[in-house]
Amino acid sequence: MPLLASSCSRPLPLLSASGSATAMLFKSSNFEDANEIISKIPAVASKDNDCKSIIDQGFREYLLQLIPVWDVQRLKKYVQYNIDSCRLELSSPNTPVILLSDIFDMSTLEFCENLFSFVELNVFMWKEDLFFAICKNHLLRMCNDLLRRLSRSQNTVFCGRILLFLAQFFPFSERSGLNIISEFNVENITDFSNDGDLDSLAEEEMVVDESDKKIKVDFSLYSKFWYLQNFFRCPNDLYINQKWIMFTSYSKFILSTLQHYKLSDSSGTAYIATLTGDSDRRYFAKFLTSQKLLELQLSDSNFRRYVLVQFLILFQYLTLPVKSKPDSYTLKPEQMDWIKMYKDVVSELIKETPPDGKEFLKTVEKILTREERWNEWKNKSCPEVKKPNPAIMDFQNGQRSKEPYLGDVLKEYHNQKKYFMGNTRLTKLWNHRPNNLDACRSKERHFLPSLDSYFEEAIMQSDPAAMIEAQYKKVNEIDYAWKGLRLLSQKCPYFFAQSNNPIHKMSDFLENMLNKLSKDKPTVAGLTEEKSKVDPPENESQETQTVIINTDTAEEGEVVNEEPQINSEPMDEDGEQRTPLTKDQLDRVSEAITSDWQKLGLKMGYQKDEIDFFANERVGRCDENKEKPTDQQNARYMLQIWSEDDDDPSVENLSSMLESLGMLEALKLLKST
Repeated sequence: MPLLASSCSRPLPLLSASGSATAMLFKSSNFEDANEIISKIPAVASKDNDCKSIIDQGFREYLLQLIPVWDVQRLKKYVQYNIDSCRLELSSPNTPVILLSDIFDMSTLEFCENLFSFVELNVFMWKEDLFFAICKNHLLRMCNDLLRRLSRSQNTVFCGRILLFLAQFFPFSERSGLNIISEFNVENITDFSNDGDLDSLAEEEMVVDESDKKIKVDFSLYSKFWYLQNFFRCPNDLYINQKWIMFTSYSKFILSTLQHYKLSDSSGTAYIATLTGDSDRRYFAKFLTSQKLLELQLSDSNFRRYVLVQFLILFQYLTLPVKSKPDSYTLKPEQMDWIKMYKDVVSELIKETPPDGKEFLKTVEKILTREERWNEWKNKSCPEVKKPNPAIMDFQNGQRSKEPYLGDVLKEYHNQKKYFMGNTRLTKLWNHRPNNLDACRSKERHFLPSLDSYFEEAIMQSDPAAMIEAQYKKVNEIDYAWKGLRLLSQKCPYFFAQSNNPIHKMSDFLENMLNKLSKDKPTVAGLTEEKSKVDPPENESQETQTVIINTDTAEEGEVVNEEPQINSEPMDEDGEQRTPLTKDQLDRVSEAITSDWQKLGLKMGYQKDEIDFFANERVGRCDENKEKPTDQQNARYMLQIWSEDDDDPSVENLSSMLESLGMLEALKLLKST
């Protein structure tokens, strides 16, 4: 029996006549009462270990006859029958798990998924003292064997059920389930097309088609977007200065793209899920990374939320104190300021992402706050989590605690003419006023509106000068009419007056009551005239407000652009025009400063390690033959980065730096173009 022996944790006893005979006895059993084993085999009543071994072998022998039937309910009943025999000390406590392991080894994945519900429902039974100590390793081995057979992408739900079961079964302090040293899954690599040259595309900016509100996805946007997954996969790389520069550059580009391209309320699968109710049908183990799909993915609200939440998780890890981090992994103050600024940007983007962006942001923030507490627990070397057991009585040195007796508390409240309800809030509420009935009669508890305020609009509509059709009057609204009748019954003297005219419609009755009220109360009848005298300034302010709103919000199909036009040149603080650099000027200057480009980099404010990064370690620099980039390429790349990130990337600024360094040839070429 090599198959059974492979899943057993101990060597099987030799198949004897007694084991086979025990298996034959199970054929006549209905698996209801385990005590029948004692009646059929009296020798097991001694609870000897040898007898238990025979019974265990009999259970496994008869299991081979049940497997070909593929009846999941009968197999569950059979395993439960073995569990009952374990409680009677007729079988070994690890036998139920061994039986389940044998079934899983000989069954298809679909059958295993149906049978695993039995393991999940009995999670508290497996945690009993009888089974936990001896079965925990067997259960862990059984679950790991199942996970090896499953595919994370095709059997995502089943894999999650197994992991949730292990999380419920083992305590929090179980060392085998803890990532003590905070290792990252660096093998989770996101593959994407990297055939283009990032250097040639770095100067290209994001292009938004204003006519149809779509992003034109080029290789620069595509490569920078998916390359960020490398930083999410291994955040510790950001403590390297070159990697940090690359991350900040790519992050600003992607977040700026998302800010320009806002989603509508009907965008993405999140809105469709709210309409169809299929919110539980989204399982993506890995997203597709084709460049043709990126435009559709950025239009999906769920996809956008996944990426933005990744930013928040990464920012939290970089700012929290983690015990497993090396001492050298620290951020500079300017880096902390950058994270704080862009954390607000990401939070605002999540809030603007429909549907229910504000509620989603609150949920994410609550989860991240809880994660901070788990981080504190992990920094304390994951101590055992015990459920608090508050003691009602505290006996120390044979003396009762100083908590007063209930009789003394009742007596004290009675002397103060107060009530003790046994609960702090109930006691406070019950003693709010000396006389609770008087408190109910106070004016603060009168919530009924006056007749004037409730029927003001209806009286105005009843005026023939208002020229309102009958079908649009308030008295025809069922809720309004019903509430009005209840109010009239308490405050109107005409409500119960006898009348010979029959009531055909509720609206006619209400109009009759309102006519009588308007005659008795001329102030109410004159509300229309007074309001007409007050309305013109108010209407004028409303018109002014409408004009302001119309100038601030664009009509449908229009685009409001508050930024300066493309042909307008930037201005410095003194009001002088600043000429922006062109691509041709950058090419000419890079050719002229080939040997002295590092001096210009120091003049621009770059550090020595940043200049080394421009020369050696930037992404996409080398071709397929791994040739070292030339000085002209290094100078061109540095000038491009400076023109994108500097506050004043103008011809005048670059000219002043070239003149101070004595690079007259480059200065001449710059001014000649």
